[in-house]
Amino acid sequence: MAILTEALVRLNAVADSKEAAIKMAGELLVQAGRVTPAYVEGMLARERTMSTYMGNGVAIPHGEFENRADIGFSTTGAVREAVEEALLLLDSGKARVAEPGTEGNWQVNQWLKKAVLLSFRLNDMALIAGGPDGARWWDKVPSKFAAWGEAEFRAAGFRARAPKSFILFSASSRRI
Repeated sequence: MAILTEALVRLNAVADSKEAAIKMAGELLVQAGRVTPAYVEGMLARERTMSTYMGNGVAIPHGEFENRADIGFSTTGAVREAVEEALLLLDSGKARVAEPGTEGNWQVNQWLKKAVLLSFRLNDMALIAGGPDGARWWDKVPSKFAAWGEAEFRAAGFRARAPKSFILFSASSRRI
């Protein structure tokens, strides 16, 4: 079920503040049974600390990180899809949780940091294959190499040597 449908879109709505607009949108979602009132409070809390991030076509839905206790292995829909998309951006090297900023400092992309943290709530522990020499481990993050063959290693342009080489999915091998 989609959280946002045509019936939940209001054209030409007027609000006297950003907070009022968020409350108006949140109330529509609550009335439709798509979210809980806690979700709306999370939206407001998040907006007070940082603006919604819409870069690279991805945004972690408002309020989800702040209400992460309600997120678990069975969570589906927009939250899981946004987190998975963020991890794919990290895995491909198109985005980074932290990147060099000006004057030698580092800029943390909070939306990606939160996506990584939410992924630990969304994914259960599992037996992970794909380690060097057939090694396996118990974790929430699969091996980056699990489905790789010679072509993928050649295209990646780095060496991976057993027994100490493994990279988890969502870890970019791109150099800074």
